[in-house]
Amino acid sequence: MLGDRFTSDALGLRYLLLGPLRILRSGRELKIVHAQQRAVLASLLLRSGARVSLDQLVDDVWGADAPRSAVPLLRTYVHGLRRTLRDDLGDPIISVTGGYMMSCPRRAVDVGDFEALLDSARTVRTAGEPAAALESFTQSIALWTDRALADVPGPFAELSRVRLEDLRFEAHEGRAACLLELGDSARAAADLTVLAAENPLRERLQELLMLALYRSGRRAKALETYRAVHRAMTDEIGVEPGSALARLHQQILEADPALDTGAPTSGPAPTSLESGHSQREQSPTSMSNPSATAVTRQGATPASSDAKTLGDGPAPIISSSKPETSVARQAIVPAQLPAALPVFVGRERLRALALESSTSPIVVHGTAGVGKTSFGLSIAHELAHRFPDGQLYAELRGFDSRYAPRDPSEIIFRFLEALGVAVEHVPDDLDARVSLYRTLVAKRRLLVVLDDARSAEQVRPLLPASSECLAVITSRSRLLGLRVTHQARYFEVPPFDSGEASEYLGLVLGAQRADAEPGSIERIATVCGGLPLALAIAAARAAETDILLEDVASDLGAPAGQLDVLVVDNDPAANVRAVFSWSYEALSEMAARLFRSLAQHPGPFLTADAAAVLLGVGFTEASAALGELVDAHLLRPSDSGHYSTHDLLHMYATELNSKCDEVDTRALSRRRLLDHYTHTMLGASRLIFPNRKEPSFPSPVTGSTPRSLLTAAEAHAWLDAQYPVLRALIEDGSTHGDHAHVWLLAWALETYIDNRGLWSDFLAVQKAGLAAAKGLRDRERTARAHRSVARAEFRRGRLDLARQHGLVALRLLPDDADYVSRAETHRQLTWIFTERGEHAEAVQHAMAGLHVYEAVDGEHERTMMAHSTVAFALVSAGEYELCLEHCEKAEALQNSTGSAFNHADTQYCAGYAHQHLGAYNKAYERYDRAAQLYQEGRVSHGVATVYERLAELHEQTGRSYDAERCRREALAIYQDLGDPRANSLLEELNGA
Repeated sequence: MLGDRFTSDALGLRYLLLGPLRILRSGRELKIVHAQQRAVLASLLLRSGARVSLDQLVDDVWGADAPRSAVPLLRTYVHGLRRTLRDDLGDPIISVTGGYMMSCPRRAVDVGDFEALLDSARTVRTAGEPAAALESFTQSIALWTDRALADVPGPFAELSRVRLEDLRFEAHEGRAACLLELGDSARAAADLTVLAAENPLRERLQELLMLALYRSGRRAKALETYRAVHRAMTDEIGVEPGSALARLHQQILEADPALDTGAPTSGPAPTSLESGHSQREQSPTSMSNPSATAVTRQGATPASSDAKTLGDGPAPIISSSKPETSVARQAIVPAQLPAALPVFVGRERLRALALESSTSPIVVHGTAGVGKTSFGLSIAHELAHRFPDGQLYAELRGFDSRYAPRDPSEIIFRFLEALGVAVEHVPDDLDARVSLYRTLVAKRRLLVVLDDARSAEQVRPLLPASSECLAVITSRSRLLGLRVTHQARYFEVPPFDSGEASEYLGLVLGAQRADAEPGSIERIATVCGGLPLALAIAAARAAETDILLEDVASDLGAPAGQLDVLVVDNDPAANVRAVFSWSYEALSEMAARLFRSLAQHPGPFLTADAAAVLLGVGFTEASAALGELVDAHLLRPSDSGHYSTHDLLHMYATELNSKCDEVDTRALSRRRLLDHYTHTMLGASRLIFPNRKEPSFPSPVTGSTPRSLLTAAEAHAWLDAQYPVLRALIEDGSTHGDHAHVWLLAWALETYIDNRGLWSDFLAVQKAGLAAAKGLRDRERTARAHRSVARAEFRRGRLDLARQHGLVALRLLPDDADYVSRAETHRQLTWIFTERGEHAEAVQHAMAGLHVYEAVDGEHERTMMAHSTVAFALVSAGEYELCLEHCEKAEALQNSTGSAFNHADTQYCAGYAHQHLGAYNKAYERYDRAAQLYQEGRVSHGVATVYERLAELHEQTGRSYDAERCRREALAIYQDLGDPRANSLLEELNGA
């Protein structure tokens, strides 16, 4: 098989994931510095032997918040991993079409050992060998050192942690069960005490601990444990302990002799070792559906004289002296479902999941106008045939501000009528109505649809207790309490994507009309942002025969008044603004203010820090307001702690902000946001690029507290995550005339954008900085901005423009200008003239920059950098010996000062010089070090350049296969960066 010669055994590698991620080679630990690099490795390891696409890796590492340069970053991370993991025998990470594959045997990863031991324990336990099972359980537990993947970020790592932690609990519970069966109750109690105390809501643990304590002669402690669990469950999640735990409690109270011997027999099926193998999927790739590992409470019974529904209060009671026939007049089959919409588009995967066999309540949630009712009714109609005793339907009016939310007592009254109960037999008391309702429903197979629910409290009395029934609930709120009390399944309905939106419009308007104006269909779909209500209203307007689709698209695309267009016949239910208002008016004052303040944030997402700054309040208050907006689906959260909103909702927030908030209030909120991001950006720049001379800037205003970043790694992570927001702030600030903030943000982002290779943004950002500097009428800042534009033009290969801006920058610098600005301008011109082939001018500018720094005491690091620039100019001019002299001077300064300055450029120049002097081994060594330093500095284009030089070196030393491999690695990076060098390299490879 491909890659067998690169197995981890051959390389002597051992991967430890059951704790912080560690790699051992022959007992020596190999360090992985970057957190995202660990996330890449974890993804490959847990899918070892399978191809992992680049798209999948992006999702695994960043989820919905992937930076725009995610793919080049991944290649850089993989390159670094290969450097760390490879040996003389090869590379365990194999490049495959569109991604990578890890060649690693299961026994090389501690997770593989753990799962094998757990499988073995299950097998021998089922075979009636508790002693052998105990040994395997014990060995499996010993492999853990901490939480699984404790230092690995990302959505995939979090899902993997959930799965592995669940298996870890299974191992502890299995070990305890074996100890009890073998009669070692005291040891079982000792093992479980701490674990159970840390996890009071895990009932199986508590059950085993209580039994172990009882059998150890500690009956009082067992009862105390139950009381503590009961208190924790009722206080924290508002439910009673399950039937198994309650039954054990009663048996202990009664000193039931059945508890004295034998194996414990109760517990949830998915984790119960007594009922055979766990049914949970063991493959790591199954973790894309984390809900598959959820534990289902067993033993639920239909409501009866002694039954109690989880979390719903007293059991329903029907007097035995009054037979049911006196209450229900006759067997009635209600059919209350409204008709489903004739046009239903998309949501196939969501439909398939919702239609899976289950009697857990289905909660369909999403933002206003997204089509929750349509989706809920669609699946209800498709499920109806499974419920021959009928369908009940109620509109709960949870978010319609024209009416109060409907009282559950009223709904149950209507349901009882529909089930054949005479009005005179319907009790007045809510609890009595609930009891009667559940008693009747317990004998039927019914589908109950509850539309537009306000809260879990409104819904709970309406849920049937019978496992033969199913409830479908729609709501703008997530109703998370139903997950706790009824193990509800949740389905968030998203807006249509562009294809679905166009398909919907085509079906509603007819193929002939849609095909006649395809461009207008696309424009309408785009402006409506995929929101079905907006699309339906637009289609209704377009249905008027005398209106062209082009006119509808133009009306919708107008800069203002867009929400005015999205209304039909003054019908509030067909008015996007009105429908949005029903969600807004249900908010608390703080949440409403935060929603309006979204107008001051340019997007594309919000963080809790930014929310606090917009409001001018503390983090805790802002987080509570964010939670309320999320619950109302006015904001959508992501796994990385970011929040986004629909474009039409943002437009509505902007309307409200202008209408409800004073001009000064809006201006101060905006200033706090700009100060927060600008000063956090400056802090990040200090950590990542400590040699940049920072310009002066006013202190942040009160309430705009910058984010505290302590390390360069934290700064990189913040920048990667927040770059889209910083980019939006620059664009938005340019529109609003925030010159000082725009100039400083452009300056601070310059080196970051360059190193990351985000060159499609580079020129736009730096031109915005230049316009801002001119708006400030600041000559030195204008000069700096011209230098930055020169650098951006240089990266785009437009050398004439780069030269022009560089020389303007030098000319504009005043005589008293900061010396660093002058030296850096010479440095930029060095690179430009070198690329133009004008080597004498390049060396002249490089030496001028060096002389500036040499004239200033204490500028050791910048002097080192200047020597490196001179070395680059000289090596490009073919002066290899002189180049090496300046490389040695830079390294000598580094050694004498103990500087941690990144000398990637110096190493690259030295490697190039040695290559052309025929010292190939020295060249390999220098290039290798340069690639490592470029990768640590996350300079993707630097890594690619080293690959190109290595390809040439491999050709010179007769290693043509390695030469082609290096060129293809360089090509992939250049293509990801949009670097024009990709074209020439591709031609070279195709001609080879």
